[in-house]
Amino acid sequence: MQQGLKLNHLQGSTFDIRSIVQKNGDGQWQISGKAVRVGRRGKITSNLHTGGRAYSVPSVLQRCFSERAEAIEAELESLAIRVAEVMDKHAGPLCDLGLDMGVDVEGKVWLIEVNSKPGRKVFLQIGDREARQRAVRTLMEYAKYLVEQRRQRR
Repeated sequence: MQQGLKLNHLQGSTFDIRSIVQKNGDGQWQISGKAVRVGRRGKITSNLHTGGRAYSVPSVLQRCFSERAEAIEAELESLAIRVAEVMDKHAGPLCDLGLDMGVDVEGKVWLIEVNSKPGRKVFLQIGDREARQRAVRTLMEYAKYLVEQRRQRR
């Protein structure tokens, strides 16, 4: 059981960061997109389907952590890749994960949840069509990589 976290809030609302981490056309893990999900005031979750809203990661981190925003974003990205690599090694071959991470009041990054079938609606809400397209394109590139790997083994 995870300890209770004193996560940071944005104007009194809970938020987390959703990162889509995927294997690319070279079989390597990459972050295809990320966004902040902010829950409705008074709710303990940040789910979009319960009235939450989405924002860009740099804008929220800058607002909450100003001078440490870039370092926290780099830590989020590093953690996302490390978690994907460990999950891939111990949970069987994977290719597409949605990681939900939180940042506590001191700026420490925490893993909240790993989703094996992540939603991408968050990217449309922040107007990041490129991230949504990249997430779909990366899956196709990885599928092509797998086919090529299989052909080489024959």
